[in-house]
Amino acid sequence: MTGSVFTHTALLYATAAEYLDATVAFVRAARREDRPVLVAVPGADLERIRAGVGGDDGVTWWDAEATSRNPGRIIPALLGYCARHAGRRPALLGQPMWVGRTGAERAAVAVHEALVNLAFAGVEATALCPYDTAGLHASDVDVARRTHPSLAGIAGLAANAGYAPDSVLAERNAPLVAPAAATAMPYDAIATLRLLRRAVGERAAAVGLSEDRAADLEFVVTELATNTLRHGGGRGVLHLWADGDALVCQVSDGGVLSDPLAGRLPVEPTAERGRGLLLTHQMCDLVEVSTGPTGTVVRVRMRR
Repeated sequence: MTGSVFTHTALLYATAAEYLDATVAFVRAARREDRPVLVAVPGADLERIRAGVGGDDGVTWWDAEATSRNPGRIIPALLGYCARHAGRRPALLGQPMWVGRTGAERAAVAVHEALVNLAFAGVEATALCPYDTAGLHASDVDVARRTHPSLAGIAGLAANAGYAPDSVLAERNAPLVAPAAATAMPYDAIATLRLLRRAVGERAAAVGLSEDRAADLEFVVTELATNTLRHGGGRGVLHLWADGDALVCQVSDGGVLSDPLAGRLPVEPTAERGRGLLLTHQMCDLVEVSTGPTGTVVRVRMRR
């Protein structure tokens, strides 16, 4: 299994000792082969693994709670890392799911995991994704079983007969419906975009977003609405609402998003399509997408 181009394995563990033993062994095995290693796990676990591995310049450490809070950022970041180490078969220890994630984040992780093998087709790398079978929701562990071609645990490594990522994508593509109390703003012309930006700026100030984050959100909404005018039928609706410490913006139009990896693959700065959704993932705390014959909805969340 380790000799194929890309391997994607879920590590199913139930105790802290199992977690540490398996992750440290994964890192050490790759370093013995002089392969570069990226460890992207939540901060406390990051320090435990680092202590177990010891000092090693061949290991890159990312705190997943910062770099992977929005799961839509993970694939382009990992692809970038692999491109920088092409020919050396990087080892990727990535933990996109952890105890404490919100329901919307957990759904986004499921979509991310279901897309990993498609995104990394032809990439020479080995990925291991830890899942806490004792602490996580049973549905999250079920997603792990359906999105990884191989499974690892105390019984060893084995091919996964239950691998079915398309079933996960189908479940997570349910229509996104704005709450009844949300502000709705239809738009259909460039002139209207100025009104959308103003509305976003005013609501951002009302929920306490900083000027920089408000400006980022205005930019994102403008990009999404402009995409509607160019590729989504020429008209759409922006919904705005506050949710706890965040402002949520939802853009709906009649376009169909045919590429499931849209916004998750690196694109050239001059590219006509794909750049807006990529920037949306990079700038927002969470991005959710649903698409089908009746249109596409993109929901973004920005926290204070």
